Amino acid sequence: FNNNTINLISAFVIMGLYLLVSAVIFVTTTHEMIQVNHKPQSSSILNERGLSFGSGSLPGYCNHHLDWDRANCATVISGLHCIKEAFVENGDGWVPPMGDSHWVGMRFPCPITLNYIKVLNGKDRNDGVKIFYYTTEPNPGLKTKDWLQFGEMRTTDNHTDKTFKIELSTKITGIKVEVTQYHEEPRLRLVLYGDLKEISLLSKNPCSSFVCSSSTSSSATATSATTTSVTTQTTSTESRRDYIKELNISLQHFSVTLNDHDENIGSLENSVQVALEEIAKTNFRSKNNEDSIIELHSHSKKLEDVVLDFKQKQEIHNELLEAEQKAAKEIIATLQHNISSLYGLLNQREATIIALQNNMSTFYASQKEGLCTKELCVSQHGCRP
Repeated sequence: FNNNTINLISAFVIMGLYLLVSAVIFVTTTHEMIQVNHKPQSSSILNERGLSFGSGSLPGYCNHHLDWDRANCATVISGLHCIKEAFVENGDGWVPPMGDSHWVGMRFPCPITLNYIKVLNGKDRNDGVKIFYYTTEPNPGLKTKDWLQFGEMRTTDNHTDKTFKIELSTKITGIKVEVTQYHEEPRLRLVLYGDLKEISLLSKNPCSSFVCSSSTSSSATATSATTTSVTTQTTSTESRRDYIKELNISLQHFSVTLNDHDENIGSLENSVQVALEEIAKTNFRSKNNEDSIIELHSHSKKLEDVVLDFKQKQEIHNELLEAEQKAAKEIIATLQHNISSLYGLLNQREATIIALQNNMSTFYASQKEGLCTKELCVSQHGCRP
């Protein structure tokens, strides 16, 4: 194993730790916005009881991509990813224009209790940070400045919906969701859930009737009616009869209110039970996460031992390689010396051959010269050979 292999193994360990932390933490909320696993009642959906508005939508899809308020219901809005699509459960979702940040909102004709918000799966794009605001100003819209933040959502999971329990201390008249820090084109779809009794007071067609129903009653009204009837009684028989009649009506109203309180207490007990179950599940998941982290630390320690062993073997291998390289260099040096000696012997042999060739040439020349002299002497008869 070389250094590149060791670095690659270390990178995998770091990536595993990062993925483990990312799987545990993906949503940042406040105590007013808590993620839960159970599903709210579909009959308590608020989406069709309010009017939506927003800062714009992605150009090229919706026929009106600038800031828009549904108060003008006569304006025909068509196309894909329009502002109103942010509150359509089965729609394609609202896509904001590219930029620093954009937002959508919904207002209601009277103060309502917001119990849950479900952020639906963004299909293939769930980029960005989503910041949630509320207001108590009457008839909020594009020009409203008084918005209070109550939650923030950062997610890396594109495959599941997220449901949040809302714990606000007041009723609201509007909600706004700002999407920021996005690099692609995020899709946003929201489902808002409220109180069933309050929803019954809101019109199913807010474009035609954006008002609260006049049939509301409360324990404060019942108590006030009881007090008024007591203070207005007279000594006359007719007045006492009227007083008794009013008192009976007040008692009936008060009984209805008590029943409502009993139902609310029952609902609260169910909520507490659900919360306890969620806490138990959270503790179980936390314990599993702790076990996973301990196991990951154990694997990491084993991997460190393996890497250390690899380093030691690599050092031994390097030492052996250096010794082999040194021996090879010595052998090469010896061969080079022998080759040089051989070249010297070859040069001497070549010089010897050249000398022999010269001697042979001299010998042949002398032999030829002697023959000619002998012939000359013979022809002249008296010359000595």
